[in-house]
Amino acid sequence: MKINYILLIAFSVLLFSCDQQAKETKPQQKEEYKPIEITPEQVINISLDDSTKKALLQQGKTMAAEMQNTFQVKMRKAIKEGGMLHAIEYCNESAMQISDSVSYAKQAIIKRLATKNRNPNNRMNDQEKRIYKDFVLAWISNTPMRPRIQINAQHKPVYYAPITMRPICLNCHGNVEKDINPDVASKIKELYPNDKAIDFKAVDMRGMWKITFPGYYINQ
Repeated sequence: MKINYILLIAFSVLLFSCDQQAKETKPQQKEEYKPIEITPEQVINISLDDSTKKALLQQGKTMAAEMQNTFQVKMRKAIKEGGMLHAIEYCNESAMQISDSVSYAKQAIIKRLATKNRNPNNRMNDQEKRIYKDFVLAWISNTPMRPRIQINAQHKPVYYAPITMRPICLNCHGNVEKDINPDVASKIKELYPNDKAIDFKAVDMRGMWKITFPGYYINQ
């Protein structure tokens, strides 16, 4: 009887050990991204006249430039620390967090959108695709792609502006055979199985900025 009791304890310990080992070796799944929400302490009622629109366009331009600069600085640092492979992994883990941190600092929801997206969180809805199409048509016809202010369903002003490719972007968004290192291409496929963001040229349209100002309410 005593032997059976000892065997039962030993078996229980073995099961617990195996369960713990399985938990430790099981890869952690990446948490699903939750869209950022900003609730301002005060909402200002404004009319969208020419002067207000001009001010919002300037705010949007400044925020987009700061966001772009922040992202480029961090990506260059990641490349310096571990090359393009490390930079791709860093982007996968941190790109949305970088956008969110700048958004919180500016109290505006800053997004980068694309039809040929890499991160599914950056895809466009139908209305955004229509706005983006206007930028693309202007780009094709070699006319100025002017940023714009739209009013969303919640009466909030939204800034839209085109994003164009830069030479450094070709390292992970260019042609797979010519621009992207095979190891980098393999890592992109691993991290983004449904990636669409390749085969761009240096002068191509890449996507657009969308910056929502929750601190304003447009009187119509």
